[in-house]
Amino acid sequence: LNILAEAEFSIGERLHFVVLSVLARTNFISINYHHKHVDFLNSIDLSNLGLCPKNASYEDIKTIFTERKEVVNWFEINTKLKNLKIIQNNERDVFLDS
Repeated sequence: LNILAEAEFSIGERLHFVVLSVLARTNFISINYHHKHVDFLNSIDLSNLGLCPKNASYEDIKTIFTERKEVVNWFEINTKLKNLKIIQNNERDVFLDS
């Protein structure tokens, strides 16, 4: 995680890699080969940082990084992750209580 945190950006197609990029607060692009990538990015309002593998050309990746207008608010993203963890724990508790 520390090595990734030192990177200027990351590009990955594995969900755990994208999650680690978020946790490391490293700018990233997700190559969304599976709907779980889209679901995760949507849950933290970063769907604009995902590409379909068919659209993952050098030019498309370059465009995302160079034309990105907004800066990722990592504090806000961290808050969303904490809220997702609360929801997950509540759903686990309901499941275990039934």
